[in-house]
Amino acid sequence: MIVRDRVRAAAELQDAGRYAEAAEAWLTAWAAATEERKGVPILVGLRANYLSCVERLECEIKKSEYPSPGTVLRHLNPTGKVLAEAEYRGEQDVVYAGRSYSSLSAAARAASQELGMAGVGVNGWRFWGLRRRRDDSWLSRLEAQSELPAQDSPSRQVA
Repeated sequence: MIVRDRVRAAAELQDAGRYAEAAEAWLTAWAAATEERKGVPILVGLRANYLSCVERLECEIKKSEYPSPGTVLRHLNPTGKVLAEAEYRGEQDVVYAGRSYSSLSAAARAASQELGMAGVGVNGWRFWGLRRRRDDSWLSRLEAQSELPAQDSPSRQVA
């Protein structure tokens, strides 16, 4: 009975689009099913639902990280001088120096070559100041979003 109630609660959260809470609820249902020694098919189903929530949550987080269309992206030197500037028009449209590029990284590569940094690997997110450090775990990003106020990087400026 406890497992059924927890599964129902998790399903309601998932249907409401509250994926972080739903993922936690699926884990709670998994623990209850394990404690009650439910069969493997139930545990496999609970795991599948949990993973579905995690995937949807990762997609939502990724979408929320992109700048708004029309955002002017700037690459700054340590003193704050603008070295390169691009306009973000959409997920596959970044305009740098009058040319359209299919990604933040492609535009960053073109800008870095112009700046004499040819041959250096370029991460578009870091180059344009959208990400300061590498932390790709969805859980870390979720925790950071929920606990800390959003802070724009000094390199990311909106025109």
